[in-house]
Amino acid sequence: MKQAIKDCAADSNDKDTDAIEIEVGKVEVEMGWWDWKEKLTSKLESRKGANGTPLAYVIRQDKSVGWTMAMATSPIEKLMYQVPLTGTTFVKDNATVWAKLQSHCLGTPTYEWIRKFDSTKNGRAGFQALVMMCEGQAHSNKRILLSDRIISLDHNKGGSFYRHEYTYSFDIGMSTPTRLINTVRAFIRRT
Repeated sequence: MKQAIKDCAADSNDKDTDAIEIEVGKVEVEMGWWDWKEKLTSKLESRKGANGTPLAYVIRQDKSVGWTMAMATSPIEKLMYQVPLTGTTFVKDNATVWAKLQSHCLGTPTYEWIRKFDSTKNGRAGFQALVMMCEGQAHSNKRILLSDRIISLDHNKGGSFYRHEYTYSFDIGMSTPTRLINTVRAFIRRT
């Protein structure tokens, strides 16, 4: 791990003179989520934690079983996955990430999603909660509700798509709108 820290430090030798301040701004959801997440990750990659490791290791995604350090695509990624998510250093870095995350969420509805982690200063859990709300099941449920709403408001119950599907549905035994809506829901879940 010491060698990985040296390699990472060599990549950013003049970190103070060449440092670019990344403005992350307040948390964005919906379409702005992906850009905001990338900005936060970049900012945390440029900030060093208690032992010199980029703070992004605190919010790293868990890798699949079978992943090895040899599969890392950059020195930063290799370093981030060598650092354990336990211990005194992690607790300090986790609190630092919490402070940054909290500053980006305060004053937005997203703070309610992470408020429960305030007492523990758990930046990793707070970030994972944001990811679940913006990318996980909650996001899929919002898309399904929106689709149901659009279909229910359309006097054609889905317009030309519905008419085409309704005509086709007689051939496969789906003659009720409820079955069609369930088909649309299944399609949305797959995308």
